[in-house]
Amino acid sequence: MPTLVRIKNWDRYQHYKDRNPPWFKMYTDLLTSNTWICSDDASRALAIALMVLASKTQNKIPASEEYLKRVAYLNATPNLQRLVELDFIELVEDSSDASAVLARRYQVASTEKRREEKSREEKTNGRAFALPEWVPVDNWEAWLEVRKKLKVPNTPRSLLLAVKSLDKLRSAGNDPAAVLDQSTERGWRGLFELKKPVDSRGQTVAEPPSIVCQDCGKRTYTWTGHRCDPCWKTYMNPKRERHVAANV
Repeated sequence: MPTLVRIKNWDRYQHYKDRNPPWFKMYTDLLTSNTWICSDDASRALAIALMVLASKTQNKIPASEEYLKRVAYLNATPNLQRLVELDFIELVEDSSDASAVLARRYQVASTEKRREEKSREEKTNGRAFALPEWVPVDNWEAWLEVRKKLKVPNTPRSLLLAVKSLDKLRSAGNDPAAVLDQSTERGWRGLFELKKPVDSRGQTVAEPPSIVCQDCGKRTYTWTGHRCDPCWKTYMNPKRERHVAANV
């Protein structure tokens, strides 16, 4: 005598990610399926109740009509035969054969899932990322370290999009190294246009001109004329000492 109810093609609704999952898949084409169209309201409610029970029992539902009535809160005794005729469920004996069939279905579903994950991984690895020559390597790697600390995955696709964004900013006049340093300093996961400095009134401050220091030869941005800030302080220090001594 049959003792278990099983929903046919249950793998379509539940991929056995958990042994007692809190959810299952329900597709919109259920409303146009033969089970739904050819059933009365009681059979439709029973079908949904059986899907919920299947997710909790690994698709091994007791075939007791009284049990189904109570656990599914049905007003009348459920009629399983109608859903059997519509090929939505099947009645099986609670034997090792039924468990073996269930185990084989689980094994097939797990194998297919592993194959899909491996296929996606191979496709991703196939699109190896190559850093363009115009991107400063040190600044780029420093920014990637920030992304790692933020737990942002540095996938080939995301890095490719980042390079495209950096290229657009470069075309707009932003220095790539400065853009990367800005995101690194501020802990940003993305790349953005360089922020211009503002004064205490919120007005944009003009940027200092670019010069080559006449003492050390380093290019820098400064208002101090022809020397960088460190060389300017060194140049001015003797005068300050003499000025202090003269006042004494």
